[in-house]
Amino acid sequence: MSKKLEVAIRAAKEAGEILKDEFGKSSTITLKKDGSFQTRADRFSEEKIISIIKASFPSHSICAEESGLSKKISNHLWLIDPLDGTTNFATRIPFFSVSIALVENKRVKLGVVYDPNKDEVFTAEFGKGAKLNESIIRVSATSKLSKSMIGYSRSSQAKERFIDVFQKVEKVA
Repeated sequence: MSKKLEVAIRAAKEAGEILKDEFGKSSTITLKKDGSFQTRADRFSEEKIISIIKASFPSHSICAEESGLSKKISNHLWLIDPLDGTTNFATRIPFFSVSIALVENKRVKLGVVYDPNKDEVFTAEFGKGAKLNESIIRVSATSKLSKSMIGYSRSSQAKERFIDVFQKVEKVA
């Protein structure tokens, strides 16, 4: 496992502990310009992730959901969603995660998704496949759409795109 992946996993797990601690507490929920929720846990989680990444890779750039893009110019860009599933979190539904990715020279090199409630760490490294808690995972071998499961985002733009793509797929299935 690369040092970069180790750091991403550590950052995701430490941020996940913050989310678990904050979950269910009465905290201030604000609405962002796009209408999505932001909680105190979003900010605390993001601060923790950024501090861990900066300690190991001070020359890398960071683009985080709450604080935006750092102004450093680097061939390494960390993408951070400190609380993926803020709506669930804010409404006390225990399905949320921490998501971190690293882009090097405009190519995604690794990704980590941590579900603190299940203590599940999903990882992927370019050219090395994907794992769930150190066990190799793969996409389904299912080749029939009728036997497949499909999911999509709640955002209105994503829904419209999904419906368009799904209608096209249905025609050829």
